[in-house]
Amino acid sequence: SIGTPIQTPPPENVQPFQKVTVYVNVTDMESGVKNVTLQYKVNEGEWITKPMQRLREPFCPAHSVIRGDNRRL
Repeated sequence: SIGTPIQTPPPENVQPFQKVTVYVNVTDMESGVKNVTLQYKVNEGEWITKPMQRLREPFCPAHSVIRGDNRRL
């Protein structure tokens, strides 16, 4: 299952060029989770795909940091 993503700072508080961290709980009790991928857009730009990192096994969220300079990661 994929939980609701949480971002810090929240969308309404992001300043230009500020980095954003996204967390999400992803679980698969049958076969496990091999990887988690974040897809996001900055404003109306192109979709950007970035692998997320697991914080700890097995039930901690994955996370990814989006740099504030809007370059591809």
